Amino acid sequence: MFTNIEKILVSKFDQMPVAVRVITYLIILLLFVYLILSPKFIDGKIVAKVDSGGYLDYRDTQIRISMEGRQFEVSTTNKGYWSIPLMSLIPHKVVLDVLHQDKKVWYPVIIKATEILSHRIQGKDFRIVIDKNDPYVFLETRNINSTFPLKILEAIVQLFGFKPSTAYAGELNLPPSMWRTPDPFQENYIRETVFNTVSKFTGVPTVLITEEFPLFSNSTTTYIQQIQIVNSIENEFKFIIPDEHWKNLESVAEIVDYVQKRVILQDYMVEQGLNTPSDWPSIQQSFPSNQIPIFTD
Repeated sequence: MFTNIEKILVSKFDQMPVAVRVITYLIILLLFVYLILSPKFIDGKIVAKVDSGGYLDYRDTQIRISMEGRQFEVSTTNKGYWSIPLMSLIPHKVVLDVLHQDKKVWYPVIIKATEILSHRIQGKDFRIVIDKNDPYVFLETRNINSTFPLKILEAIVQLFGFKPSTAYAGELNLPPSMWRTPDPFQENYIRETVFNTVSKFTGVPTVLITEEFPLFSNSTTTYIQQIQIVNSIENEFKFIIPDEHWKNLESVAEIVDYVQKRVILQDYMVEQGLNTPSDWPSIQQSFPSNQIPIFTD
C-alpha cells in the first residue's frame, strides 16, 4: 500500500501545479532547517538583585520541571548556571519552577516556544532574576534580534498551533600526614577576615558576632547574604568552597575551622609540587586513597 502511494507521488509530482510543488519544497526545507536548529537543551543563569543595584550569581538553588508526568530537579552551579533537557522536538512552551531560597517558595517561570527558538538561533542563554520584591522571580527580557529565519519559525509555530532543608555541622577532615601546626598570625588573620566578612554582609557589628553566630541559617542571614559571604571568602583565599560544603556549616566557628584547613591543604599541595585545581573532586583525586581529605556532614 505504502509502495503504491510512493509511486503515485513520484509519478504525479512533476504534473502538479507549480505553486503546489514550490510550497512542498519550502515546507520540506523549513522542516529540515528546524530539525537542525531545534534546541535539545535550554541553558540559562539565575542571578539575584542586591541592594547595591548589581547582580549576584544565585548558586546552588533548585529548578523543577515536569516531563511526561514526572518531576525532575536540577541545581544551579556555583556560578548560577543551569541546563534543562527538552523531551520533544515539537515547539512548545516550557514552565520551570524556581526555588526562592529565602522565601522557600517555588515560583513558575514560563518560557515561550518562540523564545526558545530565538535564543537557540542567536546562541543566547536565558537569565532568571531573583528579587526580594514582587514578582520575586522573573525571566529577564533581553534584546533578541528578530531575524528573517526567526520570523519564519515563529510563523510555523503560529500556523500549526503547537501547544504542547539543609543538614548542618559539617567538617573538613585532613589526614594526619597533612596536618601542620597553624601559624598564629595566619590563624588570627583567617578569623578576623571571616568575622569582618560576616559583619560586612549581614550588617551586624563585629563585636556582636561570636563563634556560635549561626552563619548559614535563614533565621539570621538571607540566602543572598550567604552567597555574598561565601564569594568574598573564596576571592580572599583563592579557592572554591563547594556548595555542599558551606551549606553544611552552621556557625562562624565552623567556617573559620574550614578555611584554616583549606589553607593548610593548599599549602601542603604547593609544598609537594602538586597542582592546585579549583574543584573539590579534582583536589581529592590528587592524593592516594589513604590520604584523601574528606568533608563529612
